[in-house]
Amino acid sequence: MLNNLMDFSHKRNVKEAIVFYIIALIVGLIINIAAGSIIDVIFRTYSAYERFDIGFTVGYIIAITFCLTLSILIARAKKLYKNFFAMGLVLLTLLLSVAMGFLLGLIPVAVLSTFAKNKS
Repeated sequence: MLNNLMDFSHKRNVKEAIVFYIIALIVGLIINIAAGSIIDVIFRTYSAYERFDIGFTVGYIIAITFCLTLSILIARAKKLYKNFFAMGLVLLTLLLSVAMGFLLGLIPVAVLSTFAKNKS
């Protein structure tokens, strides 16, 4: 199950897609925690409120970028450029990650990972 985790062209079943979602969520949260810690050190002279606000903004940008990058990598590896539904899922990834970050933004990514690789 975890053997093909980074193989974006692999067609996952529902169980594998759920595990992929959970692991991607954990990786994204670890990246955000690391970014928040770095921001806390860099902006030490700022007030706690300002550091929180900067960290929140950076975390928001990281979540959007991470979710969108994963969905594009999966669509590219599976050659789903001409599949209207797959491209709709990439757009939905963007919209949901803007709305709720990692939590909702990774759901279309997990669904996209269940698609079969296009042969052409």
